[in-house]
Amino acid sequence: MKTRKRLWTLIAITLIFVAPMLLARFVYHRASHWHLKSTNQGVLIKPAIKNFLPPSKAPTQPWSIVYIASQCCDELCQSSLHDVHQMRIASNRLEERSQSVLVQAETCAYKPNTDVRVVAASKVPLKQLLSLGIQAHRVVVDPLGNAILYYPHTSSSMAVFKDMKHLLRASQIG
Repeated sequence: MKTRKRLWTLIAITLIFVAPMLLARFVYHRASHWHLKSTNQGVLIKPAIKNFLPPSKAPTQPWSIVYIASQCCDELCQSSLHDVHQMRIASNRLEERSQSVLVQAETCAYKPNTDVRVVAASKVPLKQLLSLGIQAHRVVVDPLGNAILYYPHTSSSMAVFKDMKHLLRASQIG
């Protein structure tokens, strides 16, 4: 009777320690079958486009929300820049650690009245975006200059805001 009780105790202790390891191994190898949902709103650029923006004059490079105008900045572009400016003000952390960048043709005379950095389209590798099949409206660029997320024309400014909050919370740079 005592040996049977000791056997069940040994089996129970073994299961307590071995079962979690077996379960973890099973979940690790079968995770792709469950299609775990990502939390980002934008589309990840794989591989990231290196040196997407020329460096700014600031001593530390901030995160950048880049708006790509097709030619010159029209009313939709100005509205989007205003939305980005408002979301940067809404989140104090976002305002301190990010910048807004407008990419437009060199011939355009539009100068935004807010703290938007304007970059000529010839200085940005837009052809790399197009070669990846990306029709981007907005792009998020990390402090190292890598384009990492893009948003199609149908995405809202709130999607960019949510992603930037997540990125800044997790990031140690910029």
